[in-house]
Amino acid sequence: MTDDVRESVIKNLVADAQAVAVEERQKGRSIMMLELNGTGDPRRRSHPIYEAPPAIEAVEAKGWRLETMTQVEVASPYVKIVCLFRRI
Repeated sequence: MTDDVRESVIKNLVADAQAVAVEERQKGRSIMMLELNGTGDPRRRSHPIYEAPPAIEAVEAKGWRLETMTQVEVASPYVKIVCLFRRI
């Protein structure tokens, strides 16, 4: 994945995360879940851990606090990072 493509992916992910955070807040929810998908090799830039920080910051900027973050292996080599947020 080139740096330009990666930047574009992160930009879209951040926009999607913000939209979900606003929508969940408007529905009156107090807990929300954000899933980030990718391959399971953390040495590769396609691993979702590289997209997690900007997405988390985007959600927190919309009035949510990260409570829990965990990595789940879906089907090797694919993994999912699941973030649970609490509304503040």
